[in-house]
Amino acid sequence: MQLAAYGKSSSAAKKAAAPSGKRPKPLSNRERSDLETIEDRILEAEGVVEEIETRLSDATFQAENFDKLPAETARLDTAKEAVAALYTRWEELEARKAELGLTD
Repeated sequence: MQLAAYGKSSSAAKKAAAPSGKRPKPLSNRERSDLETIEDRILEAEGVVEEIETRLSDATFQAENFDKLPAETARLDTAKEAVAALYTRWEELEARKAELGLTD
């Protein structure tokens, strides 16, 4: 899943926000693009999680697709990890923005 590509540790966010005495580099084109689209991507990813959770909580789905439940549960776990990764990326970008003194 492409969303998981944004998963970096929260220590990266702290590192980005740590003062180093040097003038910080401006936001890259990718960082600016990510900032512009991250909220929509988070909402989309959360929608996927909600869709899977709704399907898994449906007794009819469970009865008719018992053999698919492990795969759906794994899909749910992956979707939740993608949401967490996007939130981490957002925190990193906001830390970079703060480091540069940028406002909305």
